[in-house]
Amino acid sequence: MSINWKYWKAILSLLAIAMTGGIKCRHGNGGNDNQTLLAFLLLNSQIADFVFDLGFPGSQNTITGYTFSGVASDYTVTIGSVQATGITLVGSTGLQFIMPTISGISENTTLPIVVTQKGAAFISKTARYRPLVAITIGQPNGLIRPISPQDPSSFFSFNTSVTGDHLFNTFGYSATSLNFYYFTSPTSGPTTIVESNTSAAQFKKVTLSSTGNYIFQVKYAGGLGTNFSTNIANGSIVPASTFNEINSQSLCYDFMGSGSVADVPDSCTTVNASNLPNRTGRCTYPTTGGINTRNYYVISGFGFTGSYAQTTCTTPGYGSQNEGESIFQAN
Repeated sequence: MSINWKYWKAILSLLAIAMTGGIKCRHGNGGNDNQTLLAFLLLNSQIADFVFDLGFPGSQNTITGYTFSGVASDYTVTIGSVQATGITLVGSTGLQFIMPTISGISENTTLPIVVTQKGAAFISKTARYRPLVAITIGQPNGLIRPISPQDPSSFFSFNTSVTGDHLFNTFGYSATSLNFYYFTSPTSGPTTIVESNTSAAQFKKVTLSSTGNYIFQVKYAGGLGTNFSTNIANGSIVPASTFNEINSQSLCYDFMGSGSVADVPDSCTTVNASNLPNRTGRCTYPTTGGINTRNYYVISGFGFTGSYAQTTCTTPGYGSQNEGESIFQAN
């Protein structure tokens, strides 16, 4: 592997200064926080020689910066210990390959990449490998992913059995802009879900026209490097926690982003099972804390008719939030 010693010498020097107290970050109370500086330096350090735009299994990636002579069959590409397929030459300055699946990796990881030409070593560097992390629609998860200018994408896989509205929501950060895209296959190219300058959370509802497997990309767009959580839903959710006020307000709330484990016994559907015939609608909506579902009821003539429940869900000014990105289900 070729190492940029000048780069790393500078980074290590700064780390050494920070560890010995030579650089101090002042808080409002006058204390110092060298740990914050260490985290900043590590977050902003180079993570690999090749950080491809995609880098997930099945995606097409291109090595540039070298002169590739001969024909594609002259070359092999190995990531970690797994040989890539689909090698093609892009003129004389690019080599394209399909990223292999590497087992046992669930986080973005830097791995050795070796390119040979006619059996001889040609390139020996490092590359960023990004696994496809599975998410179950409508279920809480414990996935907390890092993202930064140095490693600007995370990829998730999900399967949907229905067409129509699907809601994507990242949260758990306060000073970062993230964009969303989806792929219908590893080589399909991205479709934009949302590109906007938000900093506390990102969310968007999009219509998917076919069932099956999809790839969801969260991409850094500005601000600080951070960690983020992800929820996906296409209707009412399975909650991690619940707030039931059926007796006082004819409402019950399920929260998916409040935890990592499903709590079905305490869900609105379970605790209000006897009132399911009185449920008039469900509103699934994004927030800065993840995706929630509000359940509406009519109890002894008091509460929400179906039409009024839909109005409060999807029309601003009726006490809900992010109405334009909400999904309403009758009953």
